Amino acid sequence: MACSGQVTSFPSMSDYSTPISSEAAPESQFTIIQEWDFEGEQLGGWSDGEITAYFTDGITNFNSHNEVGDTISHIVVDNINGVATQVLRFKHRQGEPGVGGVGEGFQMIARNPNDFTELYWSYNFRDGVNMNSNAGGKMPGFRGTQSTDCPIVSGSGYLAMLLFKRVGAISSYHKGRSGFGCPWATDQDSIVRNYGNYYNITGRVVLNDFTTGTPNANGLQEVWIDGVSILQETGLTIIEDEADTFKINSFTFSSYYGGDGASFTPTIDVFTYIDNVKIYLPDNDETLGTRNLHDVNEIIVTPDIITDRDFYFDTEITSAAVDMETASYPTPTPLHTNQRWLIDAGPGNTVQIDFTDGRTSGGDYLLFYNGNTTDSDELARKVGSDSDLTDTDFGFAANGRVTSDTRYMFVSYVTDFSIDWGFFNANVTFN
Repeated sequence: MACSGQVTSFPSMSDYSTPISSEAAPESQFTIIQEWDFEGEQLGGWSDGEITAYFTDGITNFNSHNEVGDTISHIVVDNINGVATQVLRFKHRQGEPGVGGVGEGFQMIARNPNDFTELYWSYNFRDGVNMNSNAGGKMPGFRGTQSTDCPIVSGSGYLAMLLFKRVGAISSYHKGRSGFGCPWATDQDSIVRNYGNYYNITGRVVLNDFTTGTPNANGLQEVWIDGVSILQETGLTIIEDEADTFKINSFTFSSYYGGDGASFTPTIDVFTYIDNVKIYLPDNDETLGTRNLHDVNEIIVTPDIITDRDFYFDTEITSAAVDMETASYPTPTPLHTNQRWLIDAGPGNTVQIDFTDGRTSGGDYLLFYNGNTTDSDELARKVGSDSDLTDTDFGFAANGRVTSDTRYMFVSYVTDFSIDWGFFNANVTFN
């Protein structure tokens, strides 16, 4: 639900009349304010000194980089769109949520060279293949450089950034003055991101304006994944001081689990990756300079779009003689397990799966997609506890059945931190 109190209905991928482009957008479509791609940096642990030297417009709020002999930030080589490139990798230590203690994630604020009332960010982001599906944590976005401790008081800054949630979903994350508490967040209809795949994450923030010194509740934030709208917030009071020093003057590199407690704590060391960070304004966007939202049916053009969208998977099934089953079947699946299948029925065929046994527990996600790429339509999902998958109505011809209308079906099963109770077996048929 949008913060203005109006529900925004986000369509499925098949509702878009304009297909997602497979070609990168030319840089001439954007006015780039800042950009960071980590090329030329030395591979390996990224020291505090190297970080300070890299961000030439200055940094503040340096938290949790290289503590107790363990380097949180590394420059590594990864593959984006089929090309080897240097990226920034963040380590999230086993058993350590948040950035308040020793070595628990990464947070740093990079200054913009100027102050803005409207600005966009864009970056390519990947969760590691073994990412733990927990209650969530922080992702990069905009903020003011002033203190953002709660409660927000006169002279404080603000946050207008993102949270990652279970199975890679995204919500907003704010510390501001919009009357929703401190901090607060908005969930709408986020695309679920497959662990192991890169996605382009784009955000737009427009600060509220003032009437004779009084702040108006007319700020906004929009968020897109691979150009597809997932979040729109209006009616925001982000700042209460008209001074330039309170405008959009910094970008926070935040990547850490938290809140606190077991629901925010990874049980193994996991990693996230970021590259091609751009702070920019679009040159040919009719909403620029207005308080108008984009059409939720529009796929926007962004810098550094992801063109290699083949799902990352663990197991490929190309024969109907092979069942789809959890790795530990028939014993329960361990906590924080990510298991992914790509089923390929071959040209001219479609996939049908029928559960013969199985159940899911409270924090489980079981997701089915009609294709082999991250922009494929979602066929069905099961969230939470189900004592008998053979009797579950997934919306197809028979209970316990899911069918595709392409040669491919992608299936993802993700468990969380709570109960190791789920497992399943399913027959595979090619039609």
